[in-house]
Amino acid sequence: MVSTWRACRRGRCIIDNGAHWNQFPKHENEPLKLCFPEGKIAYMKAGKYTPPKEFLLFIDSSFTEILNRQSDYIIIDITEGGGFTILTDSFISYITDHSFCNLEKKMIRLSRSNQFRGKVFILAGPRTYSASSRLTAIAKCYTDAYRE
Repeated sequence: MVSTWRACRRGRCIIDNGAHWNQFPKHENEPLKLCFPEGKIAYMKAGKYTPPKEFLLFIDSSFTEILNRQSDYIIIDITEGGGFTILTDSFISYITDHSFCNLEKKMIRLSRSNQFRGKVFILAGPRTYSASSRLTAIAKCYTDAYRE
């Protein structure tokens, strides 16, 4: 069982009793997926960052399609994945227009090509590791993905 935690933000408290590892099913048969479940919502699953060329092609073509469809919202599902941490730079550049720090001594400058300007929601969980956990941390610091 994941331990209980409490988070307070702007006067509201959330208590989470956690979950057992078995409650999070694996879906490795589709590690990379893009779909548009409803209206202006895009859903992107990025469960595996390797092989690098395939992953980079996937995110670039996905954000091209998201912009072509004029989506207002994107849900980025990284609940089961990671690997190849250096690809985090490429991924995060699609959802922020700020320079950001990935590693302590590395600053990244961005190109505005295919950059998403709508609302970003990132799903993460116990199977989020490596590059995906880094993406979550960078997004929390340098985007509005976690802000109200």
